[in-house]
Amino acid sequence: MKITEQIVDERLRPLIESEKQLLSNLHDLALAGEHTEDARRLSDIMAGIDELFLLVIVGEFNSGKSSFINALFGQKARVEGPVPVDDRITIMHYGEQLEERALSSFVTEQRLPIEFLRDIALVDTPGTNSVIRQHQEITEDFIPRADLILFTTSIDRPMTESERQFLSYIQHWGKKIIIILNKIDTKDEAEITEVIEFVDSKCRELLGFKPLIFPVSAKLALNAKLGSNPREWTRSRFEPLEDYIFQKLSERERLQLKLLSPIDSASTVAEKLRAEYSGKLELLSDDTAKISRIEEQLETAGNEMQSNFQKFVLRVDTLIVELRDRGLDFLDSNMRVRNLNLLRNETRFREEFERAVLAQWRDRLDQNVNESVDWLVRNNMRLWNDTLEYFNTQVRKEQYDSQIIGRVGGQFVYEREEVHA
Repeated sequence: MKITEQIVDERLRPLIESEKQLLSNLHDLALAGEHTEDARRLSDIMAGIDELFLLVIVGEFNSGKSSFINALFGQKARVEGPVPVDDRITIMHYGEQLEERALSSFVTEQRLPIEFLRDIALVDTPGTNSVIRQHQEITEDFIPRADLILFTTSIDRPMTESERQFLSYIQHWGKKIIIILNKIDTKDEAEITEVIEFVDSKCRELLGFKPLIFPVSAKLALNAKLGSNPREWTRSRFEPLEDYIFQKLSERERLQLKLLSPIDSASTVAEKLRAEYSGKLELLSDDTAKISRIEEQLETAGNEMQSNFQKFVLRVDTLIVELRDRGLDFLDSNMRVRNLNLLRNETRFREEFERAVLAQWRDRLDQNVNESVDWLVRNNMRLWNDTLEYFNTQVRKEQYDSQIIGRVGGQFVYEREEVHA
């Protein structure tokens, strides 16, 4: 049964559609930023909105997860063992008969004729803190999809550092956590009370929340269900836990968690993207300001160079006027009857004109042009070096590298460096 089929209040349907649209927009934003893993998680979360309430059971290997599930079912449905045995996520739904199929490389769906699975989907996860690192990664990857977390821990080694870190990771995704303190049959009443107080204080002190703790013995509970032994059932303390899951955790509360859980997970992704894009905007804004200052300096330097270059322009103008005057003087001196032979000989006339008018003038023009070119090259090189020095001093790639590693790297950095280049 899908959650939309469980809703009594029709006014919630638009809210669910709005939630889906919000997740879809965030998914597109994650894809635009090349956050493919976050985009995949958001796709999974969106797909889960219409599914049953996901009650996800997590814990370190050998904490009693499998025995706890068996006690809930009242039958040995999950394999128990002292070493890590589960290497995939198992989502358990209701089915008229036992069936199993692979949904992906790391996710299996199992259908069982367990009545409460009509309204709740139970999820078993690989044990964390095992020698098989992949088990931890598989479990952590599924956490954002959970609606409620049942965290199992063994009373003989409660609240280890690795458990604290994993609880902190679950909190990071905004999930509600219920702690199952398993194997209480191995301790006396005073020891059980002491451990409960220890776990409670550590959760408040180190993680900042007051946990709901259920001390149970899954072993005694299963034996009681299989053998109908009332004494073991009482000793197992399993009844308050079942009462909470199946009675106090009402349909309304499950629905509330179901609707809030995707928002909590999306908020974690959104905060990550916000931090990254804020970092990018900060860098781009800083770059823009620095580039504007460089452009202002270049404009000032260009105006100064243009003004200083006028001396070379004036020299050329002077040479041109001088050429004109010398040419007029040459014509005035040679346009005489006595120079008729010179005037009739085009070659001699040209040679004389070259010698008397152009020879020294051309050398002086060449010298002036060469000096002007040398001046331009020197000043352009100085301007380039000054600009490069300013750029290296103000932009400081090393500083940006330290800011962007792990935060705003990837394609953004490449494109930004292309602009600077």
